[in-house]
Amino acid sequence: LGGYGQNRDVTIANDKDLSLTEAAMPMLYRALKDRAWLLSFCSSRTMLELGDICRASKLNSYGDIVWNKRLAGLAYGAIRYFHETVLVFVKGKPLKSEAGPIFSVVEHMASRENMNSRHPHEKPLRVTMHMVSMVRGPVLDPFCGTGSVVVAAKMQGKHFLGFELDESYAAEARSRLTKCAVMPVAGRKNDGAFLYHDMRGE
Repeated sequence: LGGYGQNRDVTIANDKDLSLTEAAMPMLYRALKDRAWLLSFCSSRTMLELGDICRASKLNSYGDIVWNKRLAGLAYGAIRYFHETVLVFVKGKPLKSEAGPIFSVVEHMASRENMNSRHPHEKPLRVTMHMVSMVRGPVLDPFCGTGSVVVAAKMQGKHFLGFELDESYAAEARSRLTKCAVMPVAGRKNDGAFLYHDMRGE
């Protein structure tokens, strides 16, 4: 949700407009079970606005996670960013994660390979694995691109559901899901679904 990619040549429709996020947030709130987490990547320039949208939907602010890319991104005016922020909200009172508290900073160098052919907001699996480890229940990613979050959920043996509007990104996510290995988790059977819905005619 929100944020800007490092590749200026690849864009996503409505990428700089949070009105779609604002419209979707009440539906996401209803979909969340009580005590569930909502985590959202965002750009530093949209962080406050996104926070206001989440709080207006009755989600409670909990904190943030910082992805330190160890690599300078594009400069926006006077600031050149080395990081992305993940805002953390919760519906009601949070459950403790099964893995215990996670660190608020995850370091992983952003890849510069094949940038023109990749999703402009693609997240490294190491980062999404770190985030998904917080979650005790099913994992929902309503804007999942090439599937880094749902792949992390599958690898951790968690139920998951992902949605993506772009057919090419959806195909790549499905391919990644079929190839990823599942870490053995006692007493847990992972399953999930990945849906592509063409809304161009609606």
